[in-house]
Amino acid sequence: MTATYTRAQALAVRDRVMAHVGAIQIDKADPGLAGPALDGLHAFLSLVSTFTGKPVVPDEWRRHWSQTLGIVVAFATELSDEDVALVAAHEAVHVQQFKGLGLTGAPADGYTAAMWVVYLFSREGRARLEAEAYAIMLEIGVVLLGWDHARARGFITWVRDVALPNYALAVSERELVAAILDSQATALFSGTHHTSALGVLVVKWSREAGVGA
Repeated sequence: MTATYTRAQALAVRDRVMAHVGAIQIDKADPGLAGPALDGLHAFLSLVSTFTGKPVVPDEWRRHWSQTLGIVVAFATELSDEDVALVAAHEAVHVQQFKGLGLTGAPADGYTAAMWVVYLFSREGRARLEAEAYAIMLEIGVVLLGWDHARARGFITWVRDVALPNYALAVSERELVAAILDSQATALFSGTHHTSALGVLVVKWSREAGVGA
């Protein structure tokens, strides 16, 4: 049985997820972001892009890409209903990563460098951080939305071939992310995967909002 989100359900879940991780939400469609505020955020992301390799094209960036900077999450303007919820979960993982790695070098998941250092200067570190964030989207897709093997495989292929080239990752690092997601998919379909704590909450809140009812 497959399920999906309505816009209202997705927005309700997004609000709960962001509140849970203590994130500050920014909607790029907000008129208040026009002018200096948007220009400043764009300038900062352009600087970040010199490390990650993703060129910041203003219109594309505003419409299609969401970003997390510390506890601030900026959401793209053109997300499908389903992606509103899935991207919120993805970005919430990044908020947790920022809080876990911090800006002081607190260790988390085997890393002892601060989040900015890991993300900007370690390609393998960046790959593993993104794998964790994309993994929650796969988890919700299979557990809640009823993705079958083909849909899950399509998502993993999209991550490897479409999303990850934007992060200045070598082929070997993109394959590493795909392998991590493949392993998770196998475990999800075999029933041996223990879902993440945040993933459990997103699924719970989605069902409370009526998704899959």
